[in-house]
Amino acid sequence: MPGGQGELSRRRHRGRRRLIRGTCGRLVAGALFLCAFSATADPAAPDPALSLSQVKLRLIPAKTSWKPGEVPEFSAELENTGKGEVLLLGCLDGSFSGRRGPFLTLEMKDAAGEKVASAPPGPRCGNSVQLSVSDFFVLKPGGTHALTLGAGCPKFQVAKAGRYTVTLSYRLAEPFEVPEGLNGPVDADTKALEGKLPRGELRAEPVTLEFRQ
Repeated sequence: MPGGQGELSRRRHRGRRRLIRGTCGRLVAGALFLCAFSATADPAAPDPALSLSQVKLRLIPAKTSWKPGEVPEFSAELENTGKGEVLLLGCLDGSFSGRRGPFLTLEMKDAAGEKVASAPPGPRCGNSVQLSVSDFFVLKPGGTHALTLGAGCPKFQVAKAGRYTVTLSYRLAEPFEVPEGLNGPVDADTKALEGKLPRGELRAEPVTLEFRQ
């Protein structure tokens, strides 16, 4: 009998160990999944040295025909035409003002090549939200990503009828951080992702707008 009790005890002990190993395995798998969105584990193993040559930038006007006095609206899109994944940043607070990367420039020119002035920007807070992991995204091969043209995007005031050309550029270069962000300093995960970003500039194909009475 004592031998039988000993064998039962050993079986229970082995069962508890299997349960513990299974639980730990699930916890580790969950942790690794969460790490896919942090810098402690590469989110999609993008090559840090990968250039932007495989990424295409598109500028998309809401329409191509406008009336003088109307303010044209635009959207933009990034497409990965290559075979590898690329780590990128979306438009941030300060991207259009030249405060930090990615630096975005939207310009409009008339038929003579003269730049059209944009409306003066409204008052803004002197502080910006600091760079964080959530600002990054991985663009998979064949995938597209809507590039939101957020705060600071120029608004053009066109008074005269005619044909106008609009261009958009997207440049990944330091600094990506702001000196004093509203949400505090940059954490280690965000710092590591910064190091994985490619560097370079994209230019969208110019789009032509007609302003008619």
